[in-house]
Amino acid sequence: MKSIKTAITIKCLAIALAASAFPAGALAVGATRGPVVSVRLDAGTNKLFVKLAFPLGGTPPSCATSPDYTGVLAITSEADKMIASLLISARQDGSIVYIRGKGVCTGAATVEDIDYIDATIG
Repeated sequence: MKSIKTAITIKCLAIALAASAFPAGALAVGATRGPVVSVRLDAGTNKLFVKLAFPLGGTPPSCATSPDYTGVLAITSEADKMIASLLISARQDGSIVYIRGKGVCTGAATVEDIDYIDATIG
């Protein structure tokens, strides 16, 4: 479990550094916190679709209109695999998860791409 936390921490630090290049309010992103209601892996595209119990708050991009999913994660790296595993575990044990989007819908036309997650498992 430490390696998952380390990978997520590293990804979060990279995201924080990238975000610092933009002025506050420059990007519209959605965010929400709650239990994971569903996860669906599309094996054809290698994307994980996630739905939390509560809709996106913040300022999600106008493309994020899906009532079925809170976010989508394109699984392209080992870190993404660990994040997907963490989300599946959270679904299984009812853990509370915080998800923040990237402000774009490139993984699916109506679902915001996942940029960051924070979860406490168990």
